[in-house]
Amino acid sequence: IGTVSPELLTNPGFDGSNSLSGQSVWIWDGAVGRTALGSAKANANGTTRELLSNVMYVTAGQQFNFSSWAKWTTLTAAGGSNPIRLDVA
Repeated sequence: IGTVSPELLTNPGFDGSNSLSGQSVWIWDGAVGRTALGSAKANANGTTRELLSNVMYVTAGQQFNFSSWAKWTTLTAAGGSNPIRLDVA
């Protein structure tokens, strides 16, 4: 962690179809990506969608900055409903 290993995810860019095991809820999309092609894709139909990463070993009290990127098409949601949300546990 830190300068030794600044990235805790084993494959944060979803490089290749083998980077995702989404249990048929999430699928790998090789046509869309943030800095390179490759992303996780789900059909948002009102059901909670969970996507878990690899295990990250941490020390009690350790603090982290998280970031994510989302893209959507034809999203319909009530104002103030927060239809896309990242929960970290």
